[in-house]
Amino acid sequence: MDGNGYDGYNQYAGGDDDDDDEFIGDDDDYIPDAEYRNENSRRATSTRTKTVTTTEVVELRKFRSYDKLHELFRSLGFQRKPQDVIDAMQAEHERKERIREEKNRERREQVRRNVEKFNEDQRKRKLERRMRLLAEQREREIDEQQRRRREEEEEEARRKNEL
Repeated sequence: MDGNGYDGYNQYAGGDDDDDDEFIGDDDDYIPDAEYRNENSRRATSTRTKTVTTTEVVELRKFRSYDKLHELFRSLGFQRKPQDVIDAMQAEHERKERIREEKNRERREQVRRNVEKFNEDQRKRKLERRMRLLAEQREREIDEQQRRRREEEEEEARRKNEL
C-alpha cells in the first residue's frame, strides 16, 4: 500500500476486491483492468504535469466518492481538482463534437451542391436532346416539303409535256 489505501490492484480504501465492474464514466469508457496489468501497458496523459498508466485511469473510474477520487489525484501529483479534469474532458468532447458536426455540415453541403450540379447537368442534357430532336424533325419536315415541291414540279412538268 502507498498510504492512500491503494496497493496497485484491487484494494482501495474502504473498497473490496469484487467491484471490478464499478467505474465512473460512460459504458464506452470502461476498459477491464486485466488488459492493462502488464509492464508494457499503454500510456495516457491526464494533465499537462503527470502521465499515468491506463491501469491507473481505469482504477480511477472505479471511485464513486469524489473525496476518494480527489485524494487519489492528489497522491498521484495532480495539481488540478478532478472537477477541473472532468470539465476539461467535457470541453474536449464538446470541441470534437463541434468539429464532427461541422464536417457533417460540410459533407451535406457538398452533397447538396453535387445534387444541384447533377440536376442542372441533366436538365441541360434533356434540353439539348429536345433541341436536337426538334432540329432533326424540322430538317425532316423541310426535306419532306422540298421533296413534295419537286414531285409537284415534276408532275407539272409531265403535264406540260403531255399537252
